[in-house]
Amino acid sequence: MTDKKSQDKLNKKKDIHFTFKRLIGFVVVYVFFICMLIPFLFYNIPFWAFTIYVCNIDQIALALSVSFPDYFDYLYNDDSDDLWTDISFHIIKLVSLTGIFLYGLQMKKKGRKDIIVLEGMITIAIITYTMPEYLMPRLTNMLTKHIHDIKYSNILVSTIIILFFILLESIFLKYYINTRSINVEGKRLFL
Repeated sequence: MTDKKSQDKLNKKKDIHFTFKRLIGFVVVYVFFICMLIPFLFYNIPFWAFTIYVCNIDQIALALSVSFPDYFDYLYNDDSDDLWTDISFHIIKLVSLTGIFLYGLQMKKKGRKDIIVLEGMITIAIITYTMPEYLMPRLTNMLTKHIHDIKYSNILVSTIIILFFILLESIFLKYYINTRSINVEGKRLFL
């Protein structure tokens, strides 16, 4: 006998109901934010900024999903009955995890001790990978109740919340993790 959670995973809907709004959401998230912007940013901005972007691609998708569910909920929703939404959710999460691994590789190549690299990766994972996933939708809902007069209050509030988490992560990494000793000077893994 299988438990309810396993059975729910096996009974996910597999049919695709692709609307024009969902197509726009797909193009924005996968074509623009992932396929076009990631390679562009890799070559045109400092590596630390690139890793912050990649680490937070899931938070961008979450903010869009909370703010414009008709367009983006199909692509990024961890509580869905649809198999394709689950696949999309995990693809976006995997891209975000790649940013955490890139950060760790870069810090290791710069000569940081293993424990410092691990502390940095755990910091990123907690502050901008795990915490916003649960807090951002709830905080957005709570705060937009008070400012419902603004036309795009959801995207404004969710963007501010995501930026807060990114700022918190950056401050912690800059003033605690990255101030620790470096064993080897001048090495760099990526351009």
